[in-house]
Amino acid sequence: EPIDNDHWVFSSVLSAFTWSIHSVSWSPDGHTLAFAAQIDGVSSDVYLYDLVTGSMAQIESSIQNVSNITWSPDGKYIVFENSEPGYVYTGSSLYAIQPSDRVIDNPKKLYGGTWLHVGNWLSPDLLLVADGTDTAGIFNLQTLDIRTGQLRPLWTDSVSDYAIDPLNKIIALNTGEFAEPYKFGVYFITFDGRQTKILEGLYWATLFFRGGEQHRFLMQDLSEAGTNPTLS
Repeated sequence: EPIDNDHWVFSSVLSAFTWSIHSVSWSPDGHTLAFAAQIDGVSSDVYLYDLVTGSMAQIESSIQNVSNITWSPDGKYIVFENSEPGYVYTGSSLYAIQPSDRVIDNPKKLYGGTWLHVGNWLSPDLLLVADGTDTAGIFNLQTLDIRTGQLRPLWTDSVSDYAIDPLNKIIALNTGEFAEPYKFGVYFITFDGRQTKILEGLYWATLFFRGGEQHRFLMQDLSEAGTNPTLS
C-alpha cells in the first residue's frame, strides 16, 4: 500500500536499481566484469560479462539487492553485499561465491550488520570486516575467511583509521574517540591478532602504508605535539 502518498514498492525498486548500477568489479586478470543487474525479478543479482567471448551469465539469485561487489585477489571468489531496500536501512550481509555454470540460489551468509564495514584483503582468502555506526565510525575489526566463514577478532574497540602492510602481515591502527581511554593510542596488530602499542594517547590522524624498506607507515594530521611523524 502507498505510504505518505508514495508507492513504497516503486520507490524501493528504483532506489535499489540506482544503487546497484554502481556495483561493478573487474576480475584480477581483467577478462571478466562482475556487475549487478535487475533482470530476473525486482531484486538485483550478480552477473558476469566475459570480455573475450562477449557472453553474459547470471551467477547468483537472491531476494535482496546487491550493493557492493569485489573479487578476491586470486580471482577464485566474488564477494558481494546484499542490502534490503526500503525507507528504513536494515543492514547488509556479505557473501562469497565461486563463478560457475549454474546460478546459486540464496548463497550462504558469511557476515552481516546494520552498518557493515568491508575493508581490505589481507590474502586471497582473508578479508577485513568490521561493525559500524551511522555517526561513530567502526569497531570490532575482524578477519573473515571467505572459504569457511571463520571470523578472528583483531580489535574489539573503536577504530579511527588503519593501514595494512601485507608483506609483514601487520596492521597499523589508530583508536577512535569511543574506545576505552586506557586504550587510546596507535597499535601494530598482526594478522593473527597480536597487539603492540607504539604511541600513547588519542590522536586525530590518518594512517598510510607507503612501503619501502623502512618507515613503511605514515601518520598525518596529528592533533597533539608534532606533525606528520613517520612510524617505523
